[in-house]
Amino acid sequence: MGWTKVISVMFTFILIGMLIFYWFVPYGSIDFGIKDKNYNFSIDSTDESGMQFYKNLRYQYPEISYEIVDCPLQKRDNMLEAFNLVSENTMLTFQSSTNNPEIGVSCDSTTRINDGFFIAGEGGPVNITQTTNYNMISYGTVLLLKESSCGTPNIATHELLHALGFGHSSNQNNIMYNYSKCSQTVSPDIYNLINEIYSIESLPDLAFENVSANMHGKYLDTNVSIRNQGIINAVEINLKIYADNKLIKTFEIEEIDYGEGKKILLTNLWISKININELKYLLEYNYQELDKQNNQIILEIEN
Repeated sequence: MGWTKVISVMFTFILIGMLIFYWFVPYGSIDFGIKDKNYNFSIDSTDESGMQFYKNLRYQYPEISYEIVDCPLQKRDNMLEAFNLVSENTMLTFQSSTNNPEIGVSCDSTTRINDGFFIAGEGGPVNITQTTNYNMISYGTVLLLKESSCGTPNIATHELLHALGFGHSSNQNNIMYNYSKCSQTVSPDIYNLINEIYSIESLPDLAFENVSANMHGKYLDTNVSIRNQGIINAVEINLKIYADNKLIKTFEIEEIDYGEGKKILLTNLWISKININELKYLLEYNYQELDKQNNQIILEIEN
């Protein structure tokens, strides 16, 4: 083999080595910065009146299950009348169930609520999960200790409204006043607020909470936080990452409960394209959501 061929072969190996180095070895660093809280959805009501313990307290669906235990006939009838009264004036309905009921009704004076549970008087939400737009009640209780001497189920209705998230009123004619009188009635603003809160369809709402990215050479390090700020769980979610509109990674997420989130950290994700200007993150969800507009976020090179 002549020197010309040797030099040619060496040059070829050097060139191949440089290309390998160029394509696979990290060099330099590009910061795409951080974006957070891409929340667009909100409901009109801010509950500035303070009628509820917390803003926008609600159960997942307007169909709410309940179970009545250890109640004599009169108290049971009063509770059923209270359910009917609220149903007749709002979009809520109540169904008896022994399978994980959402409201537990008891009349046993020896019943005690476990330490640490949130209650108000003799009824109230017990388990509350905070989301961006709602405070979700997963379980509430009603404890009826007094017999009602009124022609209407005032005591049972008072405690049911507590279980639905409503606090006491300073109006003596309001059924939510601290002390019960037979002349008290449910004020229309309570029914109006119930209808306003539950008029929002029971759907999830996926959104990016925080996204950061850094390119070192042809490798991407990225940190993504996703939250379900909706009313029900979200399933079968795909997180897709694009570099200048070219798909580089799909990450499957099985389920995110309402009020909960996921953090995803990816390191040394190789990208073949040269000079990336834009990274796009997309939450692909093939079902309905409260808001689809917050399923995408774009990062650009920081100047």
